[in-house]
Amino acid sequence: MITLYDLPMSGNAHRVRLFLNMLGLEYEHKIVNFADGEHKSEAYLKINPLGQVPALEDDGDIFRDSCAILIYLANTYDDAGKWCGNTAAEKAHIQEWLAISGRELFFGPAAARAAKVFGRELDFEKASADAHRLFGEVFDPHLSSHKWLAADRPTIADIANYSYVARAPEGQVMLDDYPNVRRWLKDVEALPGFVAMIKAGD
Repeated sequence: MITLYDLPMSGNAHRVRLFLNMLGLEYEHKIVNFADGEHKSEAYLKINPLGQVPALEDDGDIFRDSCAILIYLANTYDDAGKWCGNTAAEKAHIQEWLAISGRELFFGPAAARAAKVFGRELDFEKASADAHRLFGEVFDPHLSSHKWLAADRPTIADIANYSYVARAPEGQVMLDDYPNVRRWLKDVEALPGFVAMIKAGD
């Protein structure tokens, strides 16, 4: 049985929850109570020494990075190989977008959201500017001529980037000027098995 260690407000955790649902996989769902410090408990640090979510356990193996988990799930449970790339070029493009999801996306819109929703002591102005640069110079131009991020169909690149893009407005990064991004979000949300990320305040 797959076990997912989760936090509903985490975009990184939502990536994994979303993909598990899209793959139609059954799993045990364990919420890590950050408010009570469970993520720093001895028991949880044995699962993830970094004290972060998500973590996923399957058949005795533990995976602690959201993109690594997506790669593992795609390679283990998608026999057709459609989610992780069928060609060298597709695999490389997927990796490009996975890198963006863990770097530019994290330090842009995700950081702006963390500052506004969770009160993290971050440079909001820089995070907001970086987010708009990312959407205006990378995402929206690319999606003007591509339906999906990395291939002619949805891949784990789309899954990895969806959550923090969709919740960017919670960090006061509005998407009004990025019509192709908004179209792409709707396309992801129309996929079978889609499950939304909880909104701040819900």
